[in-house]
Parts: sequence; C-alpha cells; structure tokens
Amino acid sequence: MIERIRTFIEIRLSEKTHLKIIESLSTLVGLLSEEGWRIKWVHPDNVHLTLRFLGNIDISMVGVIKKEFSSLREKNAFVVRYTGMGAFPSLDSPRVIWIGVDDIQGGLADLAKEIESKLQALGFEPEEKEFRPHVTVGRVNGRGRKPLTQILGSLREEFWGEDEVREFIFMKSVLTPKGPIHTPLWNIYLKYSSADKGFEDKIETSSDMTGNLSGVNLEDKESEKTET
Repeated sequence: MIERIRTFIEIRLSEKTHLKIIESLSTLVGLLSEEGWRIKWVHPDNVHLTLRFLGNIDISMVGVIKKEFSSLREKNAFVVRYTGMGAFPSLDSPRVIWIGVDDIQGGLADLAKEIESKLQALGFEPEEKEFRPHVTVGRVNGRGRKPLTQILGSLREEFWGEDEVREFIFMKSVLTPKGPIHTPLWNIYLKYSSADKGFEDKIETSSDMTGNLSGVNLEDKESEKTET
C-alpha cells in the first residue's frame, strides 16, 4: 500500500510579527473566555500563512512536486503586511478568526497563482476557493454574550508587522489527539533575498507542539480541510 501524507504549503511569519500576534492573543483568549465564547485556538507554533492546502497525497509526489517547483527559485522575494483582525464569513457570524494580510507588492498573489498552475499541471484538482490570504488564529465553536466586534476593538485595525517573504515551505501535517504536528519537508528560497541560497532541501525534526508559548496554551486539531 502506498503511504499517503497530509500536506500544505506555508509562509512563516517573522519572529517579531509572530511574537506580537501571540502576545495579543494571550489577552484576547481571556477576554473571549470571560464572555462565554468557545474557541479552538491555533497553537502558537502552528501559526502561519497558508499558500495552498494539498490534503492527502501519495508520498512519492513529494519529490515530484519539489522538482516541478524548482523554477520558482527565480522569483523575487516580496513584502507583505500583517494588519487587522477579523472573521469569516463575518464578524456577526464568525466561524474563523484571522489576521489580515496586505499583499502590498502583489508578490504573494503572483506566487500563489504560479503554485496553483504547477499543481494543476501535475494533475491536482483546481482550488475551489479564491485565494484570500490570511493567518488563521482560531475557530469558533460557540458564541458568547458580548459581540465579537466589541471584544476585538482596536485589534481590528492593528498593525502586526511588515515581513519580507524570502521562502515558502512544503509541510507535512499529522493529526494527533493533542493537536497537529507540522514537519517541514523542503523549502524554496526566493531570489534576491538576503538568505539567497537558491533551491535546497531542509528536512527537520518537528518540535513538541503541545507546549506553551508565553504561558498561552492554544490548540488546533485541524479536523477540516481548511485547518492547516
């Protein structure tokens, strides 16, 4: 039997941007809990920007995709801004809480488009949803007394950081009772970044995803397709 693994492609936030988001979430978690909101929070170690969720694929495709994507090392690094906090489908009927992403140079949309094209060339089904870049931080399981709009307050317009995107990473995700364990399989550095090393493998041992960061215990069991 051919082994199948759950996979997605991500962009990691800079340490500075990531820390600011996690510190704000540590306060927000308490406020929402006090108002009766039940939310499954993404673990701090798993907070990322998803470029494409592939789902379960044959393990043999990992190398095939890597080879197909090798030309993307010629693409330039680009800048994105992480701004605001909102919810899908809306703040009045929230199911997913997110951090906004401003593609100020258009590089993110361009990269996502090329990735989609290359995946379809390999026989993957087209992505059903339009690419709407965001960073998922929580999923709503039960509404509280106070409206989410009021609780978020100024966070709806918060500036979280401006990052240069220098690479994207092909990830393996294993769902466990304690939450998902994400492991990087390989990455591609983009051109002209200060980390310009071209195309290379990076196989790493995943860290313990069950610990806390800054005293915050946020978990995401990723039971749905969109949960990466």
